[in-house]
Amino acid sequence: MSSQAIAGFGTTFGYTSPSVLVGELSSIGGIKMKAETIDVTNHNSLNGYKEFIASLKEAGDFPIEGNFIGNDAGQVAIMASFGTSAVEDFTVTFPDSATWEFSGIVTGLDFGKADIKGQLTFGATIKISGAPVFASGIL
Repeated sequence: MSSQAIAGFGTTFGYTSPSVLVGELSSIGGIKMKAETIDVTNHNSLNGYKEFIASLKEAGDFPIEGNFIGNDAGQVAIMASFGTSAVEDFTVTFPDSATWEFSGIVTGLDFGKADIKGQLTFGATIKISGAPVFASGIL
């Protein structure tokens, strides 16, 4: 059977509403969900093995990186969101039209690195707040 893998080239990231894409990104982070656990081991735990139950979940941090474009509406919006610390809605759209939508807070900015042998760079980190929502795409 042939692989059904999809190349990441063409993925976009931006604000959900109003729809504003962050321009010239070279790396768009992934959703990294994890669940905490609670140790409920007790004197009756079978064979002395620890027992756990699931607790709170989180989707972690979402990093983006790319070329610094000072007048890009999306990059300007990310910088403004960092200043306000507001919870915003974001969308990642893959080349097959599948999407991840999530709310988040811009918690980090990294822009304007001026390497003599490279372009000016831009980066940001968004802390995902709540549950991200995945929607399947259509090829």
